[in-house]
Amino acid sequence: MTDRMQGRNAAYVMEALLSAAGPMGAYDIIAAIRPQVELAPPTVYRALKQLVSAGKAHRIESLNAFVACRCGHDAQPAYRQGEAIGFIICDRCGSVDEFIDPTIGEGVAAALVLRGFSASATTLEVRGVCANCSDKAAAR
Repeated sequence: MTDRMQGRNAAYVMEALLSAAGPMGAYDIIAAIRPQVELAPPTVYRALKQLVSAGKAHRIESLNAFVACRCGHDAQPAYRQGEAIGFIICDRCGSVDEFIDPTIGEGVAAALVLRGFSASATTLEVRGVCANCSDKAAAR
């Protein structure tokens, strides 16, 4: 597969992630882009790997799904910048909100140094109920 084809496939996948209302699995992406192009699962996974490596998308481990990066940080792993990439995941509506917090990253980095551990990535996933769902429940 040529670099040009890989780039085009990644563009289709990125477009699907950017237009999605929430996190998407590979098969969700395949269904979303099917009207434009038909890609096999391994091709979508390669495109996702490329996008994640470039810092343009993130994998939400607990959901086994992907989201487009919304914070605009560069492709460097966040832990190298003293930052932690975090995701707030609502258990009711499924929304995902991305954030970067240098304070959390510094705390994690300090804990790792004490243990002699070298991290390849630092991601925090917090599950609970978003403000919108809390407000709706309180209004009932």
